[in-house]
Amino acid sequence: GLVGSEMCIRDRSPCSSAKVEFSRINNCDSNHNTVVYAGGFSTITAENNWWGSNNNPSGYFYGNIDAEPWLVFSSETFPCAINITETSTVIAGVYSNSDGLDLRGTTCIPDETLISFSISKDGRTLSSQNVASVSGVSEITFSPESSGNYNICSLLDGEAVNTEVKVFGDDLS
Repeated sequence: GLVGSEMCIRDRSPCSSAKVEFSRINNCDSNHNTVVYAGGFSTITAENNWWGSNNNPSGYFYGNIDAEPWLVFSSETFPCAINITETSTVIAGVYSNSDGLDLRGTTCIPDETLISFSISKDGRTLSSQNVASVSGVSEITFSPESSGNYNICSLLDGEAVNTEVKVFGDDLS
């Protein structure tokens, strides 16, 4: 898919059309740029694209453009409650769209896209790392150092999503 911040499709004939899907179109700024321009009678179908944000991308367009649904960034933990001696898998990525359709197995953003993970507890950051995506998803294994609630923040193109892991049991010492 397209990786960048701008595309323009202009009329070359009375019935121009284009389709862009499963692309990473980031660095979008609706206050300063029209990211997708469909001039004249052009029609652009731009469904299922990652726009660098989970928000509706309609502010990035000029002309006849259909971009609904768009791709969203999310994260999950499996399991979300563990004993202090166990681990939890944290998955973050672009694997569903704004209509809630699960698109796992589809490469929604280019492989090797870095997703950042940051683990914190009681407002203190404990660790962070960048993990390259495969089929739109990155994952880490979380191993707790003590009982309590941990927040795992995942970051892609400035969009942050959070998930929590609850850890039970006596602290290791």
